[in-house]
Amino acid sequence: PMLGSAALRDADLLVSADSISAGPAAARASRAATLASRVAQFVAAAPASTAAHLGWFLLSKCAASSLAYDARLVPSVALQPASLRLRAAIVESASVVLGGDWSAPTVARASLV
Repeated sequence: PMLGSAALRDADLLVSADSISAGPAAARASRAATLASRVAQFVAAAPASTAAHLGWFLLSKCAASSLAYDARLVPSVALQPASLRLRAAIVESASVVLGGDWSAPTVARASLV
């Protein structure tokens, strides 16, 4: 959706990865990536099944959806660097939380869900 004068076609709105509108998204992605790494540390330190369940819940509900608001407002070109960094952090943490084989095909299949 376009906001303000852009909706009235009075002005063009150009957004890039380093623009003001992409800055808050990058900050949210950075905080979510930190959360994802801390979740992995928590699960590794407490290998009980409840820790893994809690870790998966935090990854899937908090970290994975941290850019949902920005995805509605910021163009995908501007959001891509932050979302790729966040995806890498989530995949790395998910491999610790879930264990098992996390090769490229496994990650691709998990991304479809």
